[in-house]
Amino acid sequence: MLRTRSNSGSVVFLRALLVSIYVFVFALWLKSVIDPSRSWQPSMQEAQIAVAEHLPWLGAIFAAAYTGFYARYASQWSYMAGLYNQIMAAASTSPTALDKNISLLNWHAAFIEDCYYLHLDRKPVFAFLIKQMLEDDVVLKTFIDCTPPEIVKTVLARNGVARPVT
Repeated sequence: MLRTRSNSGSVVFLRALLVSIYVFVFALWLKSVIDPSRSWQPSMQEAQIAVAEHLPWLGAIFAAAYTGFYARYASQWSYMAGLYNQIMAAASTSPTALDKNISLLNWHAAFIEDCYYLHLDRKPVFAFLIKQMLEDDVVLKTFIDCTPPEIVKTVLARNGVARPVT
């Protein structure tokens, strides 16, 4: 689901919907297995009756799944925004220039990598920041040196940045 799109509200909705359906089907199956009044013979009519009787369960399961997935998504977004703000605060108060500040360069590289792993690197706000960071040759070199090659390749391609010739 996240191979071609960024983590977003629509992805959260789809995940919650899929999980809800799986959990609902499992709950209905478990109820029919445990219930002594039910036969072991599969029946489409019995399945329809069970779904109709327990449809409110699906709503409750969906609400719980959506809440959990959305809380996780919001937490990831908040983490990345806070991390960026910390990087900018540190950069603005550092007496050392960015190209000589190894810690800050590593922090920039880590920010880009975290965006990738959290599937937020395609969100326009983060994509803009990543592209802006990668336009700095020293940040680009640090990112390449500190990040697994397959991630470097993907991030550079997504941002239209050419790998520097060494």
